[in-house]
Amino acid sequence: MTKNVDEIVVGANGSVYLAPKGTALPDSISDPLNVAFVDAGYLTEDGVTFTDGKTLESVRAWQSLYDLRKIVTGKDAMASFSLMQWSGANVVLAFGGGDVEEVVAPVGPTPGPAAPGEYRYHPPAPELIDERILAIEWADGDKDYRLIFRRGMVSENVETNVTRS
Repeated sequence: MTKNVDEIVVGANGSVYLAPKGTALPDSISDPLNVAFVDAGYLTEDGVTFTDGKTLESVRAWQSLYDLRKIVTGKDAMASFSLMQWSGANVVLAFGGGDVEEVVAPVGPTPGPAAPGEYRYHPPAPELIDERILAIEWADGDKDYRLIFRRGMVSENVETNVTRS
């Protein structure tokens, strides 16, 4: 392999989109995403980390201290990112489903016109697996990139920090 600066990819910015499982996918990167894809909003400046891994099983023998062979028994692909925007859609994503309801309260001491009130999150049943399609897009100069996970779900613990900065 030779060194080639044109093969260095810089993802200075981009977007993460989510769609319900089964949403039609584009045929090529030049085709737009289906309207069912929703932008997850701002992410932290760390961007998105893509990890591809496999689980290996060793074949061992009494006559050798070393593995004789390795067999792939599983594959995992993961995209990790931290959402900055606090929205109903992102709460539902982070906590693996459910729904967010806007509670409309009357304005003033007497009944009158409704005004936006509070929001309530209703978690899903514990056994529900909220699968989604995930699309990650970014550009580097005149080159466009798109990674699509056809089936994905939140699989890590959710952490929310409420801080001054």
